[in-house]
Amino acid sequence: MTKRKPGTAARADQSSTGPAAEASTGAAAEASTGASSDESVDAPVNAGADGEVFAPDTGFTVPDGVAPVGKAEVAGGPFDLPLTIVALVVAVLLALLLAVFEAFLVPLRVSDLGFSEPGGWNWRLPVSPVLALVTNPLLVWFAIRSTGRPLAALLPAGAWCVVWVLAAAPTAERDLILTDDNWVGLLTLLGGPIVFAVAIYRHVLRRQLAPSANSKATPLAPRSVDR
Repeated sequence: MTKRKPGTAARADQSSTGPAAEASTGAAAEASTGASSDESVDAPVNAGADGEVFAPDTGFTVPDGVAPVGKAEVAGGPFDLPLTIVALVVAVLLALLLAVFEAFLVPLRVSDLGFSEPGGWNWRLPVSPVLALVTNPLLVWFAIRSTGRPLAALLPAGAWCVVWVLAAAPTAERDLILTDDNWVGLLTLLGGPIVFAVAIYRHVLRRQLAPSANSKATPLAPRSVDR
């Protein structure tokens, strides 16, 4: 019977179990590394056809994992022709009513409200320019928002200006609503169109800057890796 040395048996056991143990240890380490890397991804990304990546947090399917900054804002409301016509008519009527109301408030003084004493200061009240400053941008916003077209705001602006030009002209009896010494009427007549122009310009500028802001790209979105 042949006796085997203890050292030989130990080396044989080590040679038989060493590669298997190293392989199993490496596989376990790789699996744990993959699991930790998968858990570290905040937003899961699903790869689709042709290299497209869908990011659930943004709702976009983008090619090559490049996502735009923000969602493209589509300005304007419904483009249906009847609704657009109705919205324009409403905007023009509101502009006409506000212009007439502001024109009749031009001669308003403190004494008309009963706050002026005899012999006291009978100041003019600048109600008309304040109303124009507040309501003219709202008319622009309503016209653009309801039609989706910035040029639609020119209709209520034009209607408002027509009323004030007529108010500055003398009537058949040579009466004037806006007199030369009425600074409230002159301020409203000059400031109203400026307010319209600034409001329309802001809306047009905002629409032009929106596509350039959305065209910027973010770094590559995280993608799933096939192991």
